[in-house]
Amino acid sequence: MGFYLTSYYIIGKLLFIKSLCVYQTICRSYYIPVLPVIIPCTGSRNGLYPVPIYRIMVVVDALLYPLETVKKFSQKTGTALKRIEQLILSMLKIARLDTGNILFDKRTCLIQELVKNAITELTIRATQEKKQIIVNGKSNQVIMCDMDWTSEAIGNLVKNALDHTEIGGIIKITWESTPTMIRILVSDNGSGIAPEDIRHIFKRFYRSKYSLNTPGIGLGLPLAKSIIEGQEGLISVQSVLHEGTTFSVSFLTKS
Repeated sequence: MGFYLTSYYIIGKLLFIKSLCVYQTICRSYYIPVLPVIIPCTGSRNGLYPVPIYRIMVVVDALLYPLETVKKFSQKTGTALKRIEQLILSMLKIARLDTGNILFDKRTCLIQELVKNAITELTIRATQEKKQIIVNGKSNQVIMCDMDWTSEAIGNLVKNALDHTEIGGIIKITWESTPTMIRILVSDNGSGIAPEDIRHIFKRFYRSKYSLNTPGIGLGLPLAKSIIEGQEGLISVQSVLHEGTTFSVSFLTKS
């Protein structure tokens, strides 16, 4: 019991410090005033420690315990920190989209290049999880959109598919065009979405009772929806529970 308490004590401190570092970095990036942070502590004269000293204390504390203890939980700490950072960044992006502070740089983009940008890092994850990402569509098909933001939206759809497929799962990314519309489809053969959850999946922080044990924080799909609709596009979903899901991203073509 003491081993676990000690380990979680170290992790808790590291998580807190990392959260402060992420907070300060994001504030500077978006020109938001960084509020001074003072940490309560019974070991100081006035019961407070400024953050820099507290960081030194964390390092000193870590040195007091066996190296294997720190190593064993370092990976868990890293994963938790990434989720914290992802949560904060996603919330900031959604807030900026809500307030209209994002100006989309819409240009003619090759869909093949758009998809490539979206899945570059996700292909590594798919390989590690023994899943496949299959891309199929005309190499010369173009679309009018903001390359970076739309890549992020497509990437979030692929992440969602990876989160809800088992080992051996297949995620397909295809696209098709008509005289008036271009559609990008992201489909999987995973767990699917229950009928009662379909109308809620784009709500922020929504988690179905069927997916409580899967990764995710409930912001990827709302962010994708905000990005697509912010460019006058449409996003929709069709799903069959235990069979799979298909997300459709549609943009009108220029007349």
